[in-house]
Amino acid sequence: MGAGRTRARRDVPLAWLLAFLILASVAPLVLIGAYTIMRWADVEHAAEVGRVSEVAHTLAQAVDRELRSHSETAEVLAASRALVKANFQAFDEQARALSARGGHVVLVDRALRPLVDTRDEPDRPAEVRANPVEQVFASGRMKVGNAGPMTGEPNRFAIYVPVSVEREVRSVLMLMPPPATIQNVLKQTYRPEGWSAAIIDGEGRVIARSLPERGEGDTRVGRAASPGLLAPRTESEGVLTVSDLDGQQAVAAYRRSGLNDWHAVVWVPKAVLEAPSNQRRNAVLALLGLTTLVSIGAAFFGAHLINRSTRRTVNAARALGEGAPISLKPTLIREDNLVCRAMADAAQIIAAREDALHESARQMGFVMRELSHRSKNLLTVVQSMARQTGRHTSDAAEFQARFEDRISSLARSHDLLVARNWTGATIAELVERQLMPFLDAANDRVSLDGPTLLLRPDAAQNIGMALHELATNASKHGALSVPSGCIRVAWRVEEAAPEPRLHMSWEETDGPPVTPPERRGFGHVVIERMVSMALRGSARLDWKPDGVAWTLDVPLAAVCEHMDQPIAAAAA
Repeated sequence: MGAGRTRARRDVPLAWLLAFLILASVAPLVLIGAYTIMRWADVEHAAEVGRVSEVAHTLAQAVDRELRSHSETAEVLAASRALVKANFQAFDEQARALSARGGHVVLVDRALRPLVDTRDEPDRPAEVRANPVEQVFASGRMKVGNAGPMTGEPNRFAIYVPVSVEREVRSVLMLMPPPATIQNVLKQTYRPEGWSAAIIDGEGRVIARSLPERGEGDTRVGRAASPGLLAPRTESEGVLTVSDLDGQQAVAAYRRSGLNDWHAVVWVPKAVLEAPSNQRRNAVLALLGLTTLVSIGAAFFGAHLINRSTRRTVNAARALGEGAPISLKPTLIREDNLVCRAMADAAQIIAAREDALHESARQMGFVMRELSHRSKNLLTVVQSMARQTGRHTSDAAEFQARFEDRISSLARSHDLLVARNWTGATIAELVERQLMPFLDAANDRVSLDGPTLLLRPDAAQNIGMALHELATNASKHGALSVPSGCIRVAWRVEEAAPEPRLHMSWEETDGPPVTPPERRGFGHVVIERMVSMALRGSARLDWKPDGVAWTLDVPLAAVCEHMDQPIAAAAA
């Protein structure tokens, strides 16, 4: 074969490749799902068998409770004083009170002669079974046994209780509950639909039985149980496979009574027991099959979309090579759309970057202007503070101390504003921050009362300076100079014409006697004049004998940036 002759590689449609890929991906999931379903079926079968055992256990407990109730009644009768005194007539009356509820009582001696018989047929011979009576005489213990021959009812049973007089068993009391007693217990014990149950005594006789197709009883009650149900008579509990009345395989669970040799047996046909599991398994298998079919269909549909998008991209490439304009509408294929929009997106990104650069320059200029404005204002305040402090001090040391304190007060206000990104500060925060150097952290000598108001930065700065001067005076001459002194700071918003106003007060109590100062310094100027002028309001300082009082009355708009929020907070 020549070098120029090459074998053409056979190509396949994209739909086939996608279908093969999906099948290769789904196959492990199908195998894992099938294995999981098998294990799931085993687990569910074990759980259902466990349910059968639980129902058998519940039924045995219910029978034990019923037998225990009757045995306690029989023991109470056996302990009657009438039996101790051999007053059988009086005991007969007591026993017949019980017979009125459907039960019978028979009292026999060692010769099996009836001493008391509450049955309605007194002329009928007792036909007492010697075996259970002799066992009770020999053991001196209670026993539950068959009473059918005595009553003519094959499912009748009796509770044999010894009657002891002076520690000697002199007679045996037989309490025969109503015939339907155990059948009622069987009826009241919950069983799922399609389940059967039976109570078998120690002789293999069916005491009660309930079959789904025969209601709550059948004609085999009182007769010997089937061989399959007689198998567990020698064991206390277990699970086995038996054949039901229709010859179908069934799962049976049995549980021995805790009071005698009776067994509670519950059996369920395997078809009934496994029906829910089979339904769920079939549903899951159908879902797996449907998922596989939908996946293959989706593969062919996706291949069709890709082929159409690819042909359009090829046409666009040819148009690009010919210099023709390219105009593509968006498709469902994201990658194809990305290729077509790459250049347009690049142009948009460059334009966006240029716009962002201009916006950043504009924001930077605004920040610089704002910083310059705030810096000038701060320098003006510091300059005025230095000039006024120097005017009212006599030496350099005093000037340095007062000036540093006022600078620190201004710094505390600024720290509070910076923490809130210069959006403002609440009055409570401002008072606590300015009084911090003068009080301990846990001090309760200062009380605050007022709504939550967010002050503007300039208002927080001016009111903070006034609070510092008031606190300084209180620590030197006022309420904070003695341990008993207290300060109350209160504020409120009043609706007044033409605009709402803020009223704020500082009151000192329990301090030393107050005397007005002989001269007014810079602190007095800050408290009365600077704050009122800066906030377009009025301030007043009263030197009351019981403590200094300061009041501030300003328009709310002069201290709060947003009017709606403070007024709402104040109204609340």
